[in-house]
Amino acid sequence: TIVIINEDLPGQLCFETEQLVVPASEADVEVTVRVKRIGGTTGPVSCQVHSEDGNAIAGSDYKAVDQVLEFDDGQYEAKFKVEILANGRYERTEEFRLVLTDPKGTSFDRTTDGGNESCILTVVIAVADESKGRIDQLLSHVAVNWGAISIGNANYKEQFTSAVFCGGSLESQKEATPAECGMHVVSLPWKLLFAIVPPVEYAGGWLCFCCALLMIGFVTVIIGDLAELLGCTLGIPASTTAITLVALGTSLPDTFASKTAAQMDPYADNSIGNITGSNSVNVFLGLGLPWMIQAIYWEFIAECVPGDEWYLRYADMPHVFEDFPTGAFVVPAGSLTASVAAFCVCAVVCVAVLMLRRHLLGGELGGPKVPAYCTAIGFVALWIAYIVSSILLGD
Repeated sequence: TIVIINEDLPGQLCFETEQLVVPASEADVEVTVRVKRIGGTTGPVSCQVHSEDGNAIAGSDYKAVDQVLEFDDGQYEAKFKVEILANGRYERTEEFRLVLTDPKGTSFDRTTDGGNESCILTVVIAVADESKGRIDQLLSHVAVNWGAISIGNANYKEQFTSAVFCGGSLESQKEATPAECGMHVVSLPWKLLFAIVPPVEYAGGWLCFCCALLMIGFVTVIIGDLAELLGCTLGIPASTTAITLVALGTSLPDTFASKTAAQMDPYADNSIGNITGSNSVNVFLGLGLPWMIQAIYWEFIAECVPGDEWYLRYADMPHVFEDFPTGAFVVPAGSLTASVAAFCVCAVVCVAVLMLRRHLLGGELGGPKVPAYCTAIGFVALWIAYIVSSILLGD
């Protein structure tokens, strides 16, 4: 087979192999990684190479990589070194990734791992074979990644340091404005409270996830109680308080999360999916789970007799007594029908606008400034229309 290379093309970049196995050692080891330039060598080209943690942790198992890789005119191959750190304790086989991104004057071989947008090399740190079987069996019951624990300890300490200082560090605090210092003092108790949440390096991130859920639940309870108290003080109906003060307080974190996802991700999936997923959790889990527990309790445990608190609470609903003489879990609809109807109409309009943006602008988010701002104003107007219509129709 004769392969003819067109030297007039810049060529494509790829790793020499998609997996590199490095035996573990009692001393630090430098590994040479080769990047090939195939299909042409005309002109200077470059790309960015960086490392991404797998179950091998940068700083504990290897030294992080983040550099620019350059090819001169006519250069077929470039090399860079990765340092694998010695690890005094036995761990199972670990791995991390080296990723080529941001090509300048060239592209990546789409047939390799990463496709057109990147090129990925998986580096596997293999352990010695002797006594591996018995120790692996023991570690399978313990499953502790000491490298991750070490990094987690440092990050846990950093969380409290960032919470105490304005701007996250002593240097930033020295340059902070009086307004920033004032906001820091106001928010300091909340910063310290949420700094208690462990970092993701512990227990594979599950400990962080569960503690974060507990913190969010705690804040939601506080917001709900304060909103109810404010509504009672100002004479605002409970239904109006729910769709304004409570909804704003519990949904603003989702709004900021979606904003961050829209800015950081190349696609709109995460930002819009976060909103729809949050609403799904609120409806199916936030309502469904408590209602299911209450229904089971009232069906099998609770029992009422005429004249008790349950009968007095629903005295204006005699049909309930006829259908459930021993008591039942009752949730009066109130203005829910009008609120849900208004929400459905606004939701249909919102989805229609997103579909129209995809057809006209090629995407749900972003695009030219004028349509983007018009869409934002329109969605805010939909929210206001929903609140006004829910209040008017509910009354």
